[in-house]
Amino acid sequence: MIEEYDNHLDDPIDAEIGGYVNLSSLRSFFLFAGAGSGKTRTLVNVLKDYIIEPFEHQLAMEGRKVAIITYTNAATEEIHRRADYHPLIHVSTIHSFAWSVIKGFHKDIRKWLKHTLAEKIEELNKKQTKAKNTTTKTYQNRAKEIETKSKRLAQLEDILIFQYNPNGNLTGIDSLSHAEVIQIAADFLKENKTMRNIIASQFPIVLIDESQDTNKNLVDAFFALHESHKDRISIGFIGDVMQRIYADGKEGLGSGLSDEWAKPIKRLNHRSSRRVVKLINNIRKPYDGISQLPRTDAIEGNARLFISHRDVDKSAVEQSVMSMMAKQLGDDTWSDIRNIKLLTLEHHMAAKRLGFSELYEPLRKEFSTAIADGSLPALNFFKQVMMLVNANKIKDNFTVANLLQERSPLFSVKKLKVADNQIQHLSDVKEKVLDLLSLWDESKDPTLREVLIKISEHNIFELPEQLKSVSIEANELDEMLTEIMDEEPSALDLFLNAPFSQIQKYYDYIEGNEIFDTHQGVKGLEFPKVMVIIDDEEARGFLYKYDKLLGTKEKSATDIENEEAGKDNAIDRARRLFYVTCSRAKEDLAIITYTDTPDLLKQNAIAQKWFSEDEIHIL
Repeated sequence: MIEEYDNHLDDPIDAEIGGYVNLSSLRSFFLFAGAGSGKTRTLVNVLKDYIIEPFEHQLAMEGRKVAIITYTNAATEEIHRRADYHPLIHVSTIHSFAWSVIKGFHKDIRKWLKHTLAEKIEELNKKQTKAKNTTTKTYQNRAKEIETKSKRLAQLEDILIFQYNPNGNLTGIDSLSHAEVIQIAADFLKENKTMRNIIASQFPIVLIDESQDTNKNLVDAFFALHESHKDRISIGFIGDVMQRIYADGKEGLGSGLSDEWAKPIKRLNHRSSRRVVKLINNIRKPYDGISQLPRTDAIEGNARLFISHRDVDKSAVEQSVMSMMAKQLGDDTWSDIRNIKLLTLEHHMAAKRLGFSELYEPLRKEFSTAIADGSLPALNFFKQVMMLVNANKIKDNFTVANLLQERSPLFSVKKLKVADNQIQHLSDVKEKVLDLLSLWDESKDPTLREVLIKISEHNIFELPEQLKSVSIEANELDEMLTEIMDEEPSALDLFLNAPFSQIQKYYDYIEGNEIFDTHQGVKGLEFPKVMVIIDDEEARGFLYKYDKLLGTKEKSATDIENEEAGKDNAIDRARRLFYVTCSRAKEDLAIITYTDTPDLLKQNAIAQKWFSEDEIHIL
């Protein structure tokens, strides 16, 4: 039986949530908002119609606000704009919110850092004690890490006020990292009743967008806040567990909630064509059985599956698929790669195609989340160098001067005060900067290590802690290269061998300025034409197994055991990523899979009702 509905099917959800954020009868809730469901529109409608309009005067008189926590700065700005920049709506990223929670508690932060640093140093010392060879690079890097952490621990008593920048990386001894701020805020909220009282008093309503990817420790902290103040606060988790893509998100968020939590569901997909909605529903069905409905005025759209052997020229295959889509659909927009969004299922697949593999590969396992969202301090350190080099290339002396004045310790107030001759000091600074920039003379492309050594030598920028443990003076480097190492170099050591030019390529990619993107980069975005590239062998993902999802490789005993126990597993993770990428398409979707068994893959795709036989092409 075909369900009758119209495009206003989900309109009552706004009013339903409006009841949960009524200041006289607050109730926490989890809003299921699938791909293209218009969750931001609902969020803004609730803010305007059900919070500000009826309760603006009360909130203002009580000195309270509504907290909206988003995942990105772009989402923060969008909600700010659509909510007319109302002063009673406090919109921030999760990092900004976490900092606002803890920034007045410097003594408690110091105590937390003392305990955490001492634990980490003890752990590292145990590893050193067990090491059989004290000449290995791993041993020496650990020794440097112990030294930097011990130095930081010793300096804590001298720090009265800690510093943090949610949108960058400060590097002074009084600075906190992104990960530290998140963990400190989570621990404080879970363990400190006073802290929970303060938050509940300031924010009677806390709405968390993209909650499935919010750090699990903070999610647990919000649950603790709900338990202790359930009659005084409405906590709204907004998201879709099928779109959880980061490893630090909370598994199973939204399931197993008590009846105290309301669970509204948005059913319409306002983004995608009928054919794409049908596909993503079938991809999702084994996961939780939840399905969406297309708009009544949605176009039919198209979805095609192209299957190729792995031992081919993949760039040629991908170009051929675009030509086939243009011909089959009679749509010339498929002929121009600039009209298509190409989505890889792993970042390094894009890194290989875009030319920053030497930078990416060493970091992909140890720092997977940080390089996916651009928050790795080591990368951000080199980003400021990239900005300096780019400004110098176009003779933008104003930007060069500003960057140095804002970020270089050579321009610190302390440095300038103690200089006997400030004019001579500035002249010396200029010589040091020119020496750094000489690395790029005659179109040279220095390694990251060469750049790091030069910056460390001249103290042009403050080094982040993770680079202090691997920074090596030139003479030390020559000496160490002659040693026989029994252990592999660290990830950061290998990363420093990459050409500096790959920093620009990485940031062009991670900031969405390339035709290639990936699941992390496109969450919440949409494109008319999408091509998804799948290759388990090339992806080399240990978290995701697409061959198993596609049925071309048998499940392991561990896979079966995890499935039966209801645990997250490589197949579920692959299914979620596949769902996210496919659901970006507004009109047409082309999927390219590389496999050793094309006929089996075709058979399975038909059996799972993902594609019909005439939609599948073996190349």
